[in-house]
Amino acid sequence: MIWIRSALITRWCFYHTSFHACVLNSQALEIFDINRESTSPQGGIIEKDADGEPTGVLHDEAMMGVFNQLFIKDISEMNDRELADFCHRAALHFASLGLVFAADALVLPQTLNMYQVALDAGKLPIRIYTMNYALTAEALSGSQIKTGFGSPRLRIGPIKIFADGGMSNRTAAMNIPVAVQPVFFSELGDGFIEAFGPETADRLYPFKSMLAAGIKLGGSSDNPVSELDPRKGLCGAIMRTTPSGKTIGPEERLTMDQALRMYTSGSAYLSFDEHCNGTIELGKHADFTVMAEDPREVAPEEVPQIPFTMTVVDGEVVWAE
Repeated sequence: MIWIRSALITRWCFYHTSFHACVLNSQALEIFDINRESTSPQGGIIEKDADGEPTGVLHDEAMMGVFNQLFIKDISEMNDRELADFCHRAALHFASLGLVFAADALVLPQTLNMYQVALDAGKLPIRIYTMNYALTAEALSGSQIKTGFGSPRLRIGPIKIFADGGMSNRTAAMNIPVAVQPVFFSELGDGFIEAFGPETADRLYPFKSMLAAGIKLGGSSDNPVSELDPRKGLCGAIMRTTPSGKTIGPEERLTMDQALRMYTSGSAYLSFDEHCNGTIELGKHADFTVMAEDPREVAPEEVPQIPFTMTVVDGEVVWAE
């Protein structure tokens, strides 16, 4: 399988950038035994034409069933060395973008095993916090393991439950704004305006109002739905501009100081790490990122061009330019 700018492609499957839908060709429909007799799973949709034949378009849990089968197949064919190397390459890519920590928002048992294999091999350069997929987490929850179990480098986080569909593929049962990631503005903002109308779209991600109400904000990317680069998230939190140049909710713009705190101390708070991460001070982990310029001293639109020069985790340089 390969990534392009807006989708993940396999020989049989084309995934929507939202990761809430996919399109299967006729060969894939046959392989996954999806036909006119197939019914939509709870929380998912198998689209069918007027004659009752599947069109190949799957939404949400229907799509996840296909993805999980392919992912598990790929993972199961790797030995421990390959798993560790696979994880190491991905983690180094994260580190090259200044990230010292990642919350994996869709962890299967096979994913958790991969992280443990990489950790044992000394190939997990950044910290990982797992959000464990509810439909495959029965054994984990039944073991009475609680959020926070693990080591400083690899910890169990929450159980992830999908309560609704997605905005991008129009399966979410809602007509009110919900919080999204800041980078969404520059990648998906025009779609939000189309889906909700400009007045409701202006209320999306009301950062300034949330901070004024005392709500803790943590920055994230929702990658692979959007780009991983936190510099683009910082820019989005401040500018809130869409690909066509429109501005969504200009009164909700943050300052650069506020945006930086959202991606540092705010994110640490959301993963119960505020006591040991998120700020540089005595007694906390020596996790930090070095940039070539101070993002507070340049125009917001120039922040994505500032190079990262070093990423440090627990006092060790895990990536350098």
